[in-house]
Amino acid sequence: MKALITGITGFAGSHLAETLLAAGDQVVGLTRQDHWPTNFPTELTSSIPLLKWDITQPITTEVQAAIANWKPDCCYHLAAVSIPADCGTTTPTPTALACNVAGTQHVLDLLTSLPQTPRLLLTSSNHVYAPVDTMNPVVSEEAPVNPESAYGKTKLAAEAIVLQAVQRQQLQACIARSFQHTGPRQQARLMVPEWACQFAQEKE
Repeated sequence: MKALITGITGFAGSHLAETLLAAGDQVVGLTRQDHWPTNFPTELTSSIPLLKWDITQPITTEVQAAIANWKPDCCYHLAAVSIPADCGTTTPTPTALACNVAGTQHVLDLLTSLPQTPRLLLTSSNHVYAPVDTMNPVVSEEAPVNPESAYGKTKLAAEAIVLQAVQRQQLQACIARSFQHTGPRQQARLMVPEWACQFAQEKE
């Protein structure tokens, strides 16, 4: 299996890449930088080539040609702006709209331009759901969507773009509404690693 990953140098993208490599898949990453972070494992960074592309902009001819020649079977779209300070509180910032919404459209434009359209997994968020009743906080896939946060609004808009492509262009796609996850390599600006850093500093 040939897997294309957007946002591969991020926390979730890097762990996904490791899992796919362990399963025997071939992986290529799309990222705004043309290099891996210095603290990532060598076995990961030496095995996966990166193609430089800022998804807020349409795909370049060179990168499109390279991907078309490689012929990916699937694409995991993880690239997104998710930190609240960058997304906005309730109204999405231009940065969040450019990456999470327009960027998703650019990724779909790329995939549907290829001779054989890869299957797509869009990483969305539990933030697309409406606020829950504190007496019944369990959320199922059937729960109503009505995001309050700026991030949730951009992710719901990205979902709509994907669903439209499924209906109009016969794209094969899956949407995963991820809940809170954390672990090694996650940015310290996010909640759990920020707390961990604060605890570590207090112990010192």
